[in-house]
Amino acid sequence: MSHAYFPESVPEDATLNALMNKRRTIEGSEATRCIMKVHVLANKTQEINLPGSYCNHMRHFVWRENAIWLVLSRSDDLKVEEGLSEMLKKVLWYMGGIFERICVESRKATAREPEWHSETFDSYLQIEYYVLRHEPWLIREFRHNHDMNINRCKVKDLDWIQYEMKLGPLWLGSRMRFTIGARSENDMQLLRSLHESMKAFYNPLVEEDTDFGYTFKEHLPDSNEGDSLIEDVSVSMTDHIQTVDKLYIDESAQSPPFPNLDKQRNNHHCLIIQQTNRIHPIYETILSQSMTITMSDYYWPIYLPTALHLDYITQIRYSVHIDDNPDALKIEMINLHHNRPVPEHRTFIPGYYDKYVHYLIWQYYLYIGLVKHFDRRRNQKKYKKFWPTLLKYIVFLDNVVEALIRPCLGISNNEIGDFHCKNFEEYVITELLLGHHDPKSILVFRSRCPINIERMSLTDFDWDEYSQRLLQEIAGPKYSYDVDEVPEEDWEGLWDAVEGWHKQKLDIKWITSCVPWEDNSGNIVGKVMVF
Repeated sequence: MSHAYFPESVPEDATLNALMNKRRTIEGSEATRCIMKVHVLANKTQEINLPGSYCNHMRHFVWRENAIWLVLSRSDDLKVEEGLSEMLKKVLWYMGGIFERICVESRKATAREPEWHSETFDSYLQIEYYVLRHEPWLIREFRHNHDMNINRCKVKDLDWIQYEMKLGPLWLGSRMRFTIGARSENDMQLLRSLHESMKAFYNPLVEEDTDFGYTFKEHLPDSNEGDSLIEDVSVSMTDHIQTVDKLYIDESAQSPPFPNLDKQRNNHHCLIIQQTNRIHPIYETILSQSMTITMSDYYWPIYLPTALHLDYITQIRYSVHIDDNPDALKIEMINLHHNRPVPEHRTFIPGYYDKYVHYLIWQYYLYIGLVKHFDRRRNQKKYKKFWPTLLKYIVFLDNVVEALIRPCLGISNNEIGDFHCKNFEEYVITELLLGHHDPKSILVFRSRCPINIERMSLTDFDWDEYSQRLLQEIAGPKYSYDVDEVPEEDWEGLWDAVEGWHKQKLDIKWITSCVPWEDNSGNIVGKVMVF
């Protein structure tokens, strides 16, 4: 979910204004079969049903939105630092996307299943409980450093009292009974306390992992290569929040938190969220895709690439070469947009990635070659259905290639042999286990395998055994891992092979020969892995 919705950039003013003008309020209870309804207060009222089990969680969610809205609206008075202001805007945008997706899921379930579950909100709550923050690179760090597979936990089984103690009553919202009234909006003591809570919660303001934050324009030589900053934020953040929380006590909060509840006496099993404005256009493309949102695959794109995006990707051609240093490989690049394209040295990579990187580069340019060969026929019945998946795989593979190259740029030839690129190794392990990288496949895997991919090592697996499972057409050796060696008459067969491969379901027999797996009876089967 985080990958799908957490923005890489600060929302533009128009988007921010739409978010800032949107306010939600909640009324209701957490009765056994309580239904939550969302009213969009515009020209018409739209009702969205959610199960009552989400009541308290949604109060926390809406409180955080409102608290961020309040601090941003008074940012000049509070002298909110630029970095924090940008983070709060991203979070507000992110939460807006989460909420709209919950609404879409709700409309699909409605009264047919009063106690249905929102995959999006459950995923949000799992991250909220374990990681506290939702930036994708922090979720990734959590997975690297913990055996806990958060996708396998059940929201109802988590200790939410412990969670509330971590946050403290002000940032949680319980101190104010999840309500910000007109009086509170002008209470500078409250505003300052909220501001301090947010500074503590988002401390440090983590810069994106440069490998993760790559955009398609940045693979050119003159791109800015930023430094990565990833730190453990949980302990000091929690202590600071609880200290700040003691600074403010709102005596007026003793009034009933839901003053309009009596008006809903005949519908006391309903929890009501009121929201102004319609769905913002920025979410409409996302929500129309009917995709399963997960935070598990950090490089899979939400959107189909534009023509400009593809042009940026395809203008650079990488190749792998042997180096005099046996512990290194050379990556060369050609900018095909130059008048006289010539190979240029790009970087060195570790030599032990030889098999993996040859396959990656082959697969990358094979898929690009399929797009180039069949672009004029993309609307024909044979190609139309798989075409969007193929385009997304090209963007995905472009991200993976850069996730390997970018960290290696500053490492010398003599030192590169000792370097490990965890991002690239996660791709290889996922490829080896699943053969697929789309979010739905990853979600199934995470829900059944008790071990995080991020905790696995390449030494646990046999790449040669995996490559023998691949179809001969797409494995690479047949064409010496070079798309220029593919004769024209073979491209039709390559399309069929690639499409057929990605239409296959996960091979559970193969997966369980590599990792532990929960079967349909709830038993853990498969290979035992010891860390």
